Amino acid sequence: MRIDIKDNHGRPRLTVHLDPADPPAVVKADDGRGPAVSLDWDRALDDEGRLRHCPVCDCPDFYVRKNVPQLTVFALIVAAAVVAMVFYGFGLSVPALIVLGLVLGVDLLIYLFADRYLVCYRCGSEFRDTPLLPTDRPWNPAIAEKYRRAATPDADETPRKHDPRCRPRTAFKPEPPRPPPPPPRALRRRRPRP
Repeated sequence: MRIDIKDNHGRPRLTVHLDPADPPAVVKADDGRGPAVSLDWDRALDDEGRLRHCPVCDCPDFYVRKNVPQLTVFALIVAAAVVAMVFYGFGLSVPALIVLGLVLGVDLLIYLFADRYLVCYRCGSEFRDTPLLPTDRPWNPAIAEKYRRAATPDADETPRKHDPRCRPRTAFKPEPPRPPPPPPRALRRRRPRP
């Protein structure tokens, strides 16, 4: 199993490779440098060795993400679009459509056969090379919002008066109308000279 542990801001903190049959209680980076992170494996794994709780933050909710190589797919689509435009430029619409169809097929195959891994909603740690449960689902915005609100306890409170972003409605005063700008010099009336 490979765990990519994230910090509170979602940035990678350290990556560790471990054996789920004998998981360590404290892990460090593979090179031995960096901070040590304690992992709680008591409730994390079930009897079959599948994750039930996050060993980093003890969160019971995970979502499944696919490991799609985004840059490769993007480069493939751009190259196919250029080739299709060249074919269309020469009036060869059938080869252009064949190129676009092939790229669509390759993109679909990459998406279907991409590896899937688990991500913790609370801490964002990624768990790769681990068996998935049938109950593991893709990202759910309602569950993510629940953990986002739990991370920021002031989010549910009413806005405070000292917060400059939240002004009460009674304090709003519309601006007075501005006078129209002066006409351009060419359209101004010229005064006769005495």
